[in-house]
Amino acid sequence: MVSLPGSEQRDVVLCGATARVALDNDECQVLVGTYGGQVLVYRALPASTAGAGEAAPAYELLWRRDYAYPVYAIHDADVDLDGVRELVVLSLRGGHIMQVCVRTKLA
Repeated sequence: MVSLPGSEQRDVVLCGATARVALDNDECQVLVGTYGGQVLVYRALPASTAGAGEAAPAYELLWRRDYAYPVYAIHDADVDLDGVRELVVLSLRGGHIMQVCVRTKLA
């Protein structure tokens, strides 16, 4: 069994998904939607920092987003057909599309 840190302080989990929302690496993150209207995004820690002797991977909370209503579904899809997948969150009162913010450093 894998424990997600900080998840015991949240409300009931209604949905979950895996998606690549952090574009800094090729790994998928674990996304959790709660009755309290939160989306929690976790990433797996590298094996060297997970702890000695652990059989299951360790995770850390990457970021969190709060909504006013329960989150019933989380999907990733290329909604605007630009080649970058957006995060689609479905709550009690509607759909929310979260786009990745890619910042480039100008020389």
